[in-house]
Amino acid sequence: MSSTAKPRWRQFSLRGLLLLVTVAALALAWFTARLQKARNDRDAAEAILRAEGEVAYSDQFDGRVSRLTPLPMKGSSSIGRLSERWFAANLFRQLISVKFLDDESTALISKYSLNDMRIIGLKGGSANTDESLAHLRDCRQLRVLDLERSGVTDRGLENIYGCRRLEELWISYTAVSDAALEKIAHFPTLQVLDIRGTSISDNGLKIAAKMRALCLLYLDSSALTDAGLRNLQNAPRLQGLWLGEESSAKLDLANLAGLPKLSQLYRTGPLITDDRLKALVTNTQIEHLKLQGCTRLTDESLSILAEMPELKSLGISSSPFSAKVVNEFKAKRPSCKVW
Repeated sequence: MSSTAKPRWRQFSLRGLLLLVTVAALALAWFTARLQKARNDRDAAEAILRAEGEVAYSDQFDGRVSRLTPLPMKGSSSIGRLSERWFAANLFRQLISVKFLDDESTALISKYSLNDMRIIGLKGGSANTDESLAHLRDCRQLRVLDLERSGVTDRGLENIYGCRRLEELWISYTAVSDAALEKIAHFPTLQVLDIRGTSISDNGLKIAAKMRALCLLYLDSSALTDAGLRNLQNAPRLQGLWLGEESSAKLDLANLAGLPKLSQLYRTGPLITDDRLKALVTNTQIEHLKLQGCTRLTDESLSILAEMPELKSLGISSSPFSAKVVNEFKAKRPSCKVW
């Protein structure tokens, strides 16, 4: 007589059970934290928009546009819409960029603990003062800070000295001076610096040259002289230089030959004349040149620029060159892209 085998139950060790519970607990903790963050970001975005500010999400930046100008907001993905329906928040969209119009609205950073923002802009002019920057003190993930034409001063910038991951700082037309640059120079990842229209002097450019990661510098000031350009010759990684109307018309571009990595030059404004371009003929480093709004230039300028030995691209938007001379330039320099 054969005996019927009893069913065997799957057995788990105590260690395996504890591991399973731990993994489940961690997953639940992550989900709870992510849901709380998504709902907080939702409430913060609504408050910022009510205050006439701006918000942008990670899917509005794809590397092809400036981080100051996000792409239009996209609709939620299918899974995002499902998340909004079930949890009243999109778990798959991350708020990373905010802009404010005054000190009061900037306080929303503190109210909603938006310390993980990557991009912050103060766009209210004088209505954004040093008080606004006090709310950025704990924004350790900040990559881009736009303070153009705001009312901030050296004292206000003391609040961002802990933002060690900052990559772009736009402080044009503010009351910032050389003293602030002394501290900013120690930011290890700062790549873009805009100091147009400030009181920063030739000595300030000597400080800027100490910035180890600086790749692009925007200048335009009547206070700067040729000595300031020579001070930049110690900048180890400076590849691009943007010269505004006053600096383009005043500074001797022959000094650019001493900048070891400079390959891109941008000049703008109606004060530039043909003779201000002659110093570029012997420059063996500049590969990309853009002339914007240079309405006093004549066709002679293209004849001068055609002699630049390493020129690979030339931007001539809003410049009064005749079609005939542009075609002659293209024929003489077929490898140079004209746009």
